[in-house]
Amino acid sequence: MSSRHAVVEDASEIRDCAQRAYARYIPLTGQKPAATVADFVKQIAAGSVCFWLISARQQTVRIPGQSGI
Repeated sequence: MSSRHAVVEDASEIRDCAQRAYARYIPLTGQKPAATVADFVKQIAAGSVCFWLISARQQTVRIPGQSGI
């Protein structure tokens, strides 16, 4: 397992991941969780978003996370 800092080109993938992860909470709370509407481009530019890269069976899974975790 390794990690790298996200780049601006990763923003849409990170946003999609967050939206899928939190979609089930929207009907429960009646609002979108902060992680689904975050300014990922700004966070990436600040260096606060990284990807965890997990390779298994010749496939790489990219998991967005906070830098420094």
